[in-house]
Amino acid sequence: MHHATLLRVSALLAAFGTSACLPESVCEDGPADLTFSIDQVPIEVKPGTELVLTGTLHSEARIEQLLIGGTSAKGTSANFETWEVKIPSVRFDGVQGIWKLETKVSTCGEAPTLIDTQDVFVSVPDLAVTLTGDQDACYIGANGAGAAIIELAAGESFAGARVTLAAPDGTQVIPGTTTYLDTGGASDSSSLISTGKLDAAVSVTATAGTRSFAARPIIIAGPPLFDAEPKAVSNGVNVPLFVRTRGRFASCSADLPVSGSAVLTLPGEDAPLSGTPTAIDEEGCGQVLVIRATFSAGTPSGTTMVLSCSDTYGQTTTRVLSSSGDPG
Repeated sequence: MHHATLLRVSALLAAFGTSACLPESVCEDGPADLTFSIDQVPIEVKPGTELVLTGTLHSEARIEQLLIGGTSAKGTSANFETWEVKIPSVRFDGVQGIWKLETKVSTCGEAPTLIDTQDVFVSVPDLAVTLTGDQDACYIGANGAGAAIIELAAGESFAGARVTLAAPDGTQVIPGTTTYLDTGGASDSSSLISTGKLDAAVSVTATAGTRSFAARPIIIAGPPLFDAEPKAVSNGVNVPLFVRTRGRFASCSADLPVSGSAVLTLPGEDAPLSGTPTAIDEEGCGQVLVIRATFSAGTPSGTTMVLSCSDTYGQTTTRVLSSSGDPG
């Protein structure tokens, strides 16, 4: 912190004129002296934090307004002999680097006149922004059942700094888009949920002062999907069906006729289509399953089997496969 700053202004009141609000003796005797001081001028301020200053002001003239940092100070004793000001962060949030802390004073209805300027550095944190799923680190469900956790960290020196979070359309930040770094220089818990049935990679941008930082994207995944074909097969034909998710599988099941069968095809093994499947990981977050379905010879045409797979957020896809009868 700077030492107290002291300013003595002679002939200042001459610039204000000789309005009737000034004592007659002041006007007759010539310009009055003015002494102004700020108790402590901060070396730096942080975005989103209120700046509270106190100090003294002595003048033979009646002081009508004291403006510090563009904010009206409150006199805590007669004629602003002592004063206090609470400067909101909007006065300096948009500043990059040096902010000019100006002090102006007015008497007798005259326009405020500049009497002091201090250089204050606006310190913007280097934010670390992370976005992770609450069940699995790589994705959340598009159905809104899960949430991604937003974490911010900037170090203890930035405790109290305000951070604004921005998320894409179709998502919502809970509890809100404005947060404050705590005493450890980190954020309280914020979450990102899907509100628009997205199926995409999304990120969150955190802004503090003049700087913005983006989190590594996370996948918002819709329900698993079967490949488009086939939907009807001949009896005795072993049909591979591919089902994919951009997230992670939780379970698969089959509602089969007496004359049908369905198994998972995995590297080197077949497994019944039930319970939690062992899926094949794809690049990134996704997984794929290969289901082999067969209708036995003699199965009546139009007989169906129903195959279903769900992800870890309860999003389910279903494929109805029909028999087209015996071939030939």
